[in-house]
Amino acid sequence: TVGSAFATFFATYVGNGEYLLLVSGIMLEGALAMFLRSSAAIGRGGGKTAGKTAPAAAQPHSPPQTPWFASAYALGIVGYTCFYSLSLTALFMERMAVLSGVPLGEKITAMANINFAASSTTMVLQIFVTGRLLQALPTSVSLAMLPVAFGAGFYFLFAHRSIAAVFFFEVSRRTLAFGFVKPVRELLYHGIPSKPARVSTKTFNDSVCRKVGDFCAPVYASATVFSRSWSVGGPVG
Repeated sequence: TVGSAFATFFATYVGNGEYLLLVSGIMLEGALAMFLRSSAAIGRGGGKTAGKTAPAAAQPHSPPQTPWFASAYALGIVGYTCFYSLSLTALFMERMAVLSGVPLGEKITAMANINFAASSTTMVLQIFVTGRLLQALPTSVSLAMLPVAFGAGFYFLFAHRSIAAVFFFEVSRRTLAFGFVKPVRELLYHGIPSKPARVSTKTFNDSVCRKVGDFCAPVYASATVFSRSWSVGGPVG
C-alpha cells in the first residue's frame, strides 16, 4: 500500500518515468543493503547453536500414498487455478486493447491509481472483513465470488471500453482475489490429508497452473484478431 501510494504521488505530481526508474533503483539498493545486514545479524545469532543437532526421531513405517493427481479434490484446486490464470490473461489482453490509444502519461497515472485503490481496499478488507466472512460463508460461496466478479467485470469492460471500466474491473478483481479468495484457496490445501500430496499439489499449482494463461496468450490474441476481422469484413487473407 505504501509503494502504490508513492507510485500514485510520483505519477501524478512528477510524471517522469526516468526519475521513477532512478528512485526505484535507489530504493532497491537500500532494501538489498538492509537484507544483507539482517541476514548477517541472524547468522551471528544462530552460530552459537549451529553445532547442536537434535537426535532424529524414529519414523514409523507408512503405507504407500495415493498420487495427488488421483484425487478429485486436488484436481478441483488445480482446475480453479487454471481457469483463474486464463481469465487473467484475457483481462490483460483486453486492458492493453482499451489503453492502447491512451497517452502514456494518462496510462501511468491510471495504473498507479488502480494499484493504490486496490491495495488500500484490500488492506481494509483483510483487517476488518475477511475473518468474519470466512467464518460466516461456506467455502463454495467464497470461491464463487471471483468468477462472478470476472463475469461482471468483462461485461462492463466490453460494454464500456474506457479507463473507468478498466479501473472498476481491476480494483474489484484485485480486492477480491488478494483480500478474500486467496486466503480461502490457501485453506483448501488443508483438506488434502497426506502431507506429500499436499506439497505436490501446491507446488504444481503454483509453478504450472498459474502459467496456463501465459501459455494460451498467443491463442487468445489470434482468436481475438480473427473474430474481430471476421465481424468487420470477413476472414483474414
